Amino acid sequence: MIITDDQKDFNETFPGTELPGDISMYTDRMKVIRITKDGNATLVRIYTVSDVLIPKEVIIRLEEILFKRIFRKVARGVRILDRYDLNTSYTPEKLFDAYRESLETELGRYFHKEYILYKKSDVFFRDNRLHIVMEKGFFSEQVSDDLKDYFNKLFLNRFFMDVPVVCEYSDSTAGRFDALKEHELNVRVDDIKKALEASVSDETSDETPDVSGESSAPEGEEKKDDKTPDIILGKDFEGEITPISEIDETSDRVIVCGMIRKIDTKPIKNEKTIIRLDITDFHDTITATVFMKNEDSDTLLKKISKGMFVKLSGKTEYNKFEQEVVIARIFAIKKSTDTREFRHDNAFEKRVELCCHTKMSEMDGVAYAKDIIAQARSWGHKAVAITDTAVVHAFPECVYALDKNDDFQVIYGMEAFIVDDEKQIVTNIKDRSLDGSFVVFDIETTGFSAVHDRIIEIGAVKIEAGKIIDRFSAFINPEIP
Repeated sequence: MIITDDQKDFNETFPGTELPGDISMYTDRMKVIRITKDGNATLVRIYTVSDVLIPKEVIIRLEEILFKRIFRKVARGVRILDRYDLNTSYTPEKLFDAYRESLETELGRYFHKEYILYKKSDVFFRDNRLHIVMEKGFFSEQVSDDLKDYFNKLFLNRFFMDVPVVCEYSDSTAGRFDALKEHELNVRVDDIKKALEASVSDETSDETPDVSGESSAPEGEEKKDDKTPDIILGKDFEGEITPISEIDETSDRVIVCGMIRKIDTKPIKNEKTIIRLDITDFHDTITATVFMKNEDSDTLLKKISKGMFVKLSGKTEYNKFEQEVVIARIFAIKKSTDTREFRHDNAFEKRVELCCHTKMSEMDGVAYAKDIIAQARSWGHKAVAITDTAVVHAFPECVYALDKNDDFQVIYGMEAFIVDDEKQIVTNIKDRSLDGSFVVFDIETTGFSAVHDRIIEIGAVKIEAGKIIDRFSAFINPEIP
């Protein structure tokens, strides 16, 4: 669909559009050839020509301004296809040097794979040809034709120059170095693809207008259509998800998404039951409560389970008994997907962790040995060292975590305490005998700080001739919570 096909000055085509000075200095010399819009009405293309080079950053800013001020209601975006009618003093080599920063900006924004290969290559002019010298590998062989095609079209379509482009492979260090570089590039390409997919998904969900003609329910409220199979309780609802850590006394109605950590039930009067759910989004946890008739509670309990991911809508309030904010009333619950983000080890050469503590390390480790082994295995590691503090109690668990002919290796170790066995047990010896009379005491505190914590209990025994002859014990009010 062609909107206009008459060559006009930019300011004549878009009258009254106020632009910053660093943009208008270029648009004053820009002419608009034509404007088109594709059949899906998602992108407006503006074809322009200018007798001066315009930095790509300026073009991108101009696209954003035109979209926001003129085309927002009729399209999803604006793309300016800028062309240049330059004087003959510009040779291809001089043009490449002058426009290099702009083409790098364009490659980085719209041609991600080609940009990665370009940054890893040596690009230069020789004998009136553009040479792209790159290391030979799977990635370069797959993308080199696309990069060559980009430069061919750049010079021909944008600057009306027919410039030969030659791709060459340099002598690279064989073996492991090549594989390492190839791995790093592939990882970066995968990350870029994931980011692009997420970006497209967000744009689609945010910008696609509601053309159904139906009014949606207010945020956090249920829709009237309750036929969705994912509905567990109540009616369907939509709205912005609130991170649990941001919920406070002023939150009122909220929508949270997370995993059910715990389910508690308590029968009450009038044949009703209180169901309490502990929901976590893996950054914080909140308790949600619903009051139901006994027969209805049985139905709900059959639909939910510990470890299940749900999205729920409810009203918050401060619970004076528990002294924290809870979701005191659940309006609706529906199934959700696993919201956790898992870490991956993308290193070419996997490490071997040589110091892992399990739960057998008192007040130190937090994971079971079998879970550590499973995690290391999932990351592609070949071995892991279990080195608990002063104990070897996790060794049997490690043995049972491996199959008989398992390639994975457990390195068994321990962090041992070294004792100076030449040091005397008793120091600051006085002229007294242990057979005499003395008191041994012990205290309990609210914490480990001698400055901020208080004593809450003291106990003592009096010893004489090696025997306990008296005892003392007392609780102490610390006068703090």
